[in-house]
Parts: sequence; structure tokens; C-alpha cells
Amino acid sequence: MSKILYGAAVQGIQGFIFQTNKLKDIVGASELVERVCTSAFAEQIGSDVQKLAADDNMIVMAAGNILYIFEDEEKCRKTVLNFPKKVMEMAPGITISQATACMKDDESDFARASEELQSRLRTQRNKPQRPLATGLTGMQRSRQTGFPALSVNGKQTYDGEFVDIATFAKRKAEKELSIADRNGDGLSRKNFGDEAIESMKPVKKIDDLTGKNDWIAIIHADGNGLGRIVQTIGKHPKLYKEFSARLNSATITSAREAFKEIQSDVSAIRPIVLNGDDHTVIIRGDLAVNYATAFMKAFEKNTRQELSAIYSDNNDIRKLLSQGLTACAGIAYIKSSFPFYFGYSLAEELCGFAKKDAKSIAAQNNSSVIPSCLMFHKVQDSFTEEYREIAARELTPNNKISFQFGPYYLDKNTGVNSSGEIKWDIETLTETVNALNSHEGNAVKSHLRQWISVLHQENGIPKGDQLIKRLKTIAPSASMRKIIDRCYNKGGRTNPTYDVMALSSITYQETK
Repeated sequence: MSKILYGAAVQGIQGFIFQTNKLKDIVGASELVERVCTSAFAEQIGSDVQKLAADDNMIVMAAGNILYIFEDEEKCRKTVLNFPKKVMEMAPGITISQATACMKDDESDFARASEELQSRLRTQRNKPQRPLATGLTGMQRSRQTGFPALSVNGKQTYDGEFVDIATFAKRKAEKELSIADRNGDGLSRKNFGDEAIESMKPVKKIDDLTGKNDWIAIIHADGNGLGRIVQTIGKHPKLYKEFSARLNSATITSAREAFKEIQSDVSAIRPIVLNGDDHTVIIRGDLAVNYATAFMKAFEKNTRQELSAIYSDNNDIRKLLSQGLTACAGIAYIKSSFPFYFGYSLAEELCGFAKKDAKSIAAQNNSSVIPSCLMFHKVQDSFTEEYREIAARELTPNNKISFQFGPYYLDKNTGVNSSGEIKWDIETLTETVNALNSHEGNAVKSHLRQWISVLHQENGIPKGDQLIKRLKTIAPSASMRKIIDRCYNKGGRTNPTYDVMALSSITYQETK
């Protein structure tokens, strides 16, 4: 008897989640995306989440992706026909691509069918889909999104606002999520653990996330080397299923350990995505680097433990899984009023930049393990553009030096960049920031800020060299002269001082 391999991929997730700056809408949207691949699909095929997770035919149901083996052709046909409608009604604004591939009743045919399925899914993703929310020019519209407003229970406003159909669904989901957190299966409880949720209430307003200043951060973390593992084990459905489940478990455990590590409460952080190897949070600015660092460290440990427990009679697969996974993170520091969509887009770009650099380091070291690292940027103006354009405009004072210094690595002595400059580890970064905010470091910090300004002037490099020489003569101690040399990075094409100053202001500046 033949079987049908069914695949689905959610599109437009980022735009749907970060459509507005209202935290309750963001949280509600995140919950809706989570439901698409879990409860919504389970309902579609006449099951529930617990039964679906235990179903041998359910291969993947995480991170916006579904992979399921149908044994009933008619059931598969109904799913393909009705599931997109169910998704768009539940979460208006996101679309879903579907594809199927026939496979023999034999695991050996799974690899061929999976490859064929992915090819068809790529084709489906490129087909435009008609938006669900349309309206005439003269209609009342949501002030947040610009889409046609919805009449709720005969009233034009909902929660005192004109809301569109997508926002209404997000608000409803957010309220249900608050109940779910209390009952034990919500996103915040998943991220923080039972003890934290029982004693504290998750934050619901962006303003409540800010601390002594108005800086908040969007962190996007993503696993490294996942594609290589999937290519290897993706030929074996049972192995792939166990891998997906254990990876998801390791990511959740890592998020909980990272939260405990920063020793904060749930009012300083709000999880947005926690699935597969992806983790996205909105967090108080001064906690971001510590949280991302703790998450990457825990992710390495937990994936190594979880994946090593997967049994395979193939020695190469066992060796590959025993290494576990590493992760990279991008951190976008923004003011609470800055558009979240662009903040998330920047965090994702920074994560991608970190991954690219980490891969080059692994290649230089002839290593199969991509090192964990993070990249960050503090948004200083209202321009919304790609990171490369930001780097050219803000981080390049002249054609001989750049302040685009990162990423910063989890482990010491990771390697050097293409110019032969030694990569900083995260501990060196935070140690430098703390030293410059000590009693004897404050004066040095002011001079380094002046040095950054001088580099933008004509003949800025020789003028800056003279300034650094004078600064070293008045430095209060040998340890502080070491910090100056570290920031000066004489002869280096890239310089860390801009990042150090940015992180210093976010961590220590008080404006409230």
C-alpha cells in the first residue's frame, strides 16, 4: 500500500507577529503561529496535540513546518483542501504553502519522497496568495495596521480601538494564552518554568519592559549546523521524528536555564518564539547580552545531551549527533517606540551576519563545529534600512577603519578574522564595559568617546593617535592602560570601541 507524504510551511510569520508595537498583539500573534503547526493541524486531521505528538506518522510539527505521512488518500485530500482556509481564518495575515509526494510503504522511499516534497514546497512558496482582509477606500480602518476595521458584537471598537480582523484574532489569542499560562501550557510558562509563572505575572505592556532607561532589545537566536544533520537523518522518518522532538526539548530547557541565569523576573522579558532551534524574545536592554550568552551556552550543553541519547546503528550518525549543536544570536537594541518589525528584521540580519563569520572561523580552523557567537547593534536614528547600509553610514568613520567589530564569541581564543585580528569573546566585551564604568574608568570612557568623534574629522586617524597617546599618560593605572590599548586596537582595520560605548550606555545610563 502506498502512502502520501504531506508537508506545509507557514509564510509571513515575522510580518504577522510584528505588525504593531502593542505587546499583547505581538504575543497573541506568536501564539496563533504556534497553534498552526500543533492544535490547528491536529483538529484538521481529527486528533489532539498529545495524540499527534505520539503518532508515528507525525514527523515534524515545529518552527512553522509540518511533515506528516498520510495513509488515507481521502483524508490527505481534505486536509490540502481545507487546512489553508482554517489557518487564514484563525490567523488572518499569514499564509501556508502545501505540497504532497507519494511514497511506498517502505522507509527506504522516505528520502526520495522528502526531496520531491521540498522541491514542490519551494514552488508553492513563490505563488502569490490573495489577502483575506480587503475593503473599500471609504471604510473605517485600524489605526495600527491600516486594514479595514471589524465590527465586534455590534460595536465599531474593541478594547476602545478600531481593530482589523487579524488584530481581533491576536487579542483573543493573547487572552486565551494568559489562561493557558495559568493552566500550565502557555508560552511564558514554557520559557520560564512553573515556579516563575506561579509567583509572577508576565509583562503585557512594552513600557513595563524598560528599566532605568528606554532601551529594550530583540534577541533572535538560531542553531548552527542544523541543515547538515537534517540532510543526514532526514532519510529516516523515525530518527527524524525523535531528533525534532529532542531538539525542541533542548531549546526549551536552554531558555529556562538562561532565564534563571540572568536572575531576573518575568516582567523583564517576553518570549515570542520558542520552537525547534529558534528562540526570539523581547527583553530589557541591560539584560540582553547576558541572556543570549546564557542561552547559547545552555543550548550547546542541552543539545549535546539530548541528541547523544538518540540511538542509531550508523556510526557516522551517532558521531554527528553526539557533537550537539551550537547557536548564534543577533541583538537589536531599540527604543520602545521604534517599529518592532524593523527591530526584528535587524536582529535576524545580525544573527545571519554572526553565522557567516562563525562559519568562516570554522573553515579556517578546519573544524566541523561552528562556534557560538552573538552580534549586536544599537539603533541610533529613525532610518530603517539593512545592516550593511547602517554599517556604511554609521560604523565607517573613514576608509581605513571600521567600527563593525563583532561578532563576539562564546569561547576564548576562537580565532582571527580575515585581517588577522583576534576575535573577542563575550567575556572580554563585558569585562571592558564594566571596567570603563568603574570609578577610575569614567574619565577614560569620556576620552574614548571623543576619540570616536575625532576619527570622523579630516586627518582623523593621526589626530586620534595623538589623543590616545595623551590619554595613556593620564591613565590612573596599568590595568586601565591595558583597557585603552584593547579599545584602541592599533593597526587593526576594525575597532571595538563603538560597540563598547553603545553597550555601556544601554547597561549603565539612567534617564528615568
